[in-house]
Amino acid sequence: MIDQTCLPVSVQRRLRFLVSIALMAGANLCAAQGYPQKPVRVIVPFVPGGTVDTAARTIAGKLHEGLGQPVVVDYRSGANGIIGADYVAKSPSDGYTLLAAPAGTPGDVVIKLNAEIVTVLRTPEIREKLSGLGMTVVGSAPGEFAVFLKADIAKWGPMSSSART
Repeated sequence: MIDQTCLPVSVQRRLRFLVSIALMAGANLCAAQGYPQKPVRVIVPFVPGGTVDTAARTIAGKLHEGLGQPVVVDYRSGANGIIGADYVAKSPSDGYTLLAAPAGTPGDVVIKLNAEIVTVLRTPEIREKLSGLGMTVVGSAPGEFAVFLKADIAKWGPMSSSART
């Protein structure tokens, strides 16, 4: 998780999105099959050059070491993230094009990716770089992140709903 309380809400949402990718990415694969066996693409549905871009490239740059395959950051921006999400939804569910894990993603895939990402986030150089972006990195388990998201939705959901009216 990233402490985002000092950042604007729009940046907070983008950072939460990035962290959700990192903690819950995967698809219908079994870790026992030797995943991954080819490069993994992380789709970022926001424009390059911002905080999300820098964080995604920073994490992907180290993540390949633990996974043993390149991790490519692919930008599919537009329509407030819908274009990127649509692209992933239409991609094969093979675990090589990631945005966020769909319901039913095998637990062993989530656990493997989470362990690698937490390892990356604990390295001093990554912590320093993300700290320079105003982030406080705290690695957590997928279950802890789910609790955080649920609380965050409960906190901000009413405000979001009232803004639509």
